Amino acid sequence: MPTKTFFNLDSEKRNKIIDVAINEFANCYYHQASVNHIVEQANIAKGSFYQYFANKRDLYKYLLFGVVESKKLDYLKQQIYETDNLDFFRLLHRLYSVALKFGTENPKLQAIENKFLKLGDHDFKEELLAEASNKSKDFFKQLLVKGVAEGQIKEKLDLDMLSLILTQFNLSSFEYYLKRFNLDKENKLDSCNRDKIMELISKLIYIIENGIEYN
Repeated sequence: MPTKTFFNLDSEKRNKIIDVAINEFANCYYHQASVNHIVEQANIAKGSFYQYFANKRDLYKYLLFGVVESKKLDYLKQQIYETDNLDFFRLLHRLYSVALKFGTENPKLQAIENKFLKLGDHDFKEELLAEASNKSKDFFKQLLVKGVAEGQIKEKLDLDMLSLILTQFNLSSFEYYLKRFNLDKENKLDSCNRDKIMELISKLIYIIENGIEYN
């Protein structure tokens, strides 16, 4: 995470550094991103950079969770507040649709998230996935608790296990459509791709809601 020195900067300078970093990691894979280029574009000394962040990994982690995921989560939560009339499964469908809309409206942030799956440092990637997984499980757990309270989900089910399953479902589907539609390279979420992705998501949510047992 950034140091107190970074957060003590005036907002204009702080936002300038973050904007430059977003551009760098949106246009480059992690191993290609350059601290030298970031400090040059942000017009700060390289020594100052290391007063704000421990290293490139520290900056990247902050961008993923402190910027990209934070803004995306706020965006999704707002949709929850506006869709109280939806049951759990329709809400789940709505959230995926909104997540895609977020990516369309924030292409640079989406590009950073897309490129994350190409992170070559296995240990670092696993560390980041573990943190993302914990945040995702907490988010889904809240939705599941609401679903149980409203009689849409069986009370006897293990909600912690379900939260984990939904988290893995979320990651696997994300990886699948990134590769299928070449989004990690193109970074394009046009209307055609969004419709195709939502068609896939709808099929997967149907399986979650109805299971695979023949009735």
